[in-house]
Amino acid sequence: MTFTAVGGTAIAESLVADPFTSLAVHYGMLLGVPDFQVLMGNPRGKLRLHQAWQHGPGVVWGYGVSVRAGTAELVVQPGLAVDGLGREVSLAVEHCVDVAKWLGENAQAAKPVVAGDVSTFNAQLVLRHRACLARPVPAMSPPCDGNDTDTAFSRILELGLLELRPYGNDAQGNPEPPEDDRGAAFAALRRLVRGDAAAPGEPDTSSGSALDAFRELAASETSTTRPPAYTDVTPSPSSSRLFPVDEPGTIVLANLPGLRVIKDGDTHRLEAPVIDLSVRRSHLPTWVLSDLLAELLGERGAAVRDAGGPRVTAITYVNDVVNVDFSHDVVEETAKQAVSVQRLDTSAATVQWEPVDVTPVDYTTASPPPAEAPARLKFTLTAPAATETYRIVISGTGATPLVAVMNGRAVPLAGRAGDGPAGDAGRDVVETISGA
Repeated sequence: MTFTAVGGTAIAESLVADPFTSLAVHYGMLLGVPDFQVLMGNPRGKLRLHQAWQHGPGVVWGYGVSVRAGTAELVVQPGLAVDGLGREVSLAVEHCVDVAKWLGENAQAAKPVVAGDVSTFNAQLVLRHRACLARPVPAMSPPCDGNDTDTAFSRILELGLLELRPYGNDAQGNPEPPEDDRGAAFAALRRLVRGDAAAPGEPDTSSGSALDAFRELAASETSTTRPPAYTDVTPSPSSSRLFPVDEPGTIVLANLPGLRVIKDGDTHRLEAPVIDLSVRRSHLPTWVLSDLLAELLGERGAAVRDAGGPRVTAITYVNDVVNVDFSHDVVEETAKQAVSVQRLDTSAATVQWEPVDVTPVDYTTASPPPAEAPARLKFTLTAPAATETYRIVISGTGATPLVAVMNGRAVPLAGRAGDGPAGDAGRDVVETISGA
């Protein structure tokens, strides 16, 4: 099979992407080349538009990078990626880049540091879309075309082209790769998620719920996102009005700082001390993202089940006596161990909390109907609550939680009545009494 790489008008027209023009077909209509281009360009354009804006450039699978031992070849494994213009870029077989040959042709741009037989430089490995014409077949040319060719290519193959792009060092002599723009995208949303303060000119989302803030910032950021033809001050005639970036829409595969090409007699070999794949954008399958989101929600307690533990229904106090009512009977000795009280000492030179001994603690079990009195824990403070500030903690967590026996097993305090599910870990109840 014959392949011809073409970057001119013919192949560009053949791969036209026009998502907003479709073919209106009717009986007796004579179809020509432009009609077939419209027929193919509409679905191609819609797919590319979706991939470019809603997924963005990134590696889908493969494209591992290594050095072939004893040679000067950089080896790139087969893979699939999407470029910045929404095109799938595929390499079906292993590809090699002869770095020694490349360096010989690009020494002026690479500016290697040469020490004897060793040339050291930095480079970034990128991938871009390439199209080739293939399979010539007999063809007819219009009489006025002035073209006496009786064959034409009948296939367009879309492939990937690997490129090395050299970069230099900073003032301290450390590799200084091209700027990674991933962290700059949707910066306001990133600040919201991290809990950072809004930048000048951004909407103030300090009040209201996190969900409302996210929605507001998402609307703000997408409203200012647009293709290069609408954002550049002086866009070129070729600036895209459809896609997020202009040609060539390259995909970064790896940073390769400190590449060393070593001359060994009549041959060369390559050493790559660092092959940094973390700089590439990667597309994870949707099911993985769903699983990761579920795990995150689980860690935050969104999926915690309730273990059925007792809950505090009320905390009341009269003078120096505090009553804590429960929804279920609890184990009395654990109730005594689970209560701790601190008093705010404002008379000391340094205001501080000091522990308060509230023992003994009295416990009364719930009474059956018709009285229906709650299970109650009662203890006495060192001074009337109206004159001091106290911090009362009833532990449902930690080493000595308050527990109840539910269906034959000990279940820790689940917080207050109305709190969300507590699970087997339990939940503390904290009450501040301040009459001072």
